[in-house]
Amino acid sequence: MPICVLVLDAAQRSALAVVRSLGRLDQVRVVTAECVSESLAGASRYSSEHLVYPCPETDPQGFIAWMAGLLAQRSFAWVFPVTEVTSQLLLMEQAQIPQLHLPFASLDKVMSLADKGLLVERASALGVPVPSSQYFANSKDLNLETSHYPLVVKPCLSKIYLKSHWLATSVFVAANPQELERG
Repeated sequence: MPICVLVLDAAQRSALAVVRSLGRLDQVRVVTAECVSESLAGASRYSSEHLVYPCPETDPQGFIAWMAGLLAQRSFAWVFPVTEVTSQLLLMEQAQIPQLHLPFASLDKVMSLADKGLLVERASALGVPVPSSQYFANSKDLNLETSHYPLVVKPCLSKIYLKSHWLATSVFVAANPQELERG
């Protein structure tokens, strides 16, 4: 009897790669899921079924409730989230869903790699060459006049969880103090 796995974020190319890899195995049945009814991985011949869930970016609690309900009704050997939003959210809320089996390390370990500031710090401590960097808790700590331009401002996380939704961040390049203040 084949094991059944659930691949989330089915609109992503990385999900399609996971579905193809797992689907080629004789003893694996792949179910895909996404917050839309049609998706790249859901259209794969290896996807035996496609499910629709609440958007984890705009309705994280709805997504968690959906996942808990699904796993209370159906058994999946593994759940494969492929984006940082779903993987981090499920790791954060894993205690609420005892039937959830994720192929990941702990949330702390995942976040130590997801946080670019911590990753650069760790790489530097190990002697791996990294770009010259300075870290600031907020913009008030940055001296606009003594900074070297152009200046690249890069948040440590590309998405920040705010309990009701996710905040997307972005990289910003400032050629001078005025651009930095506007950014």
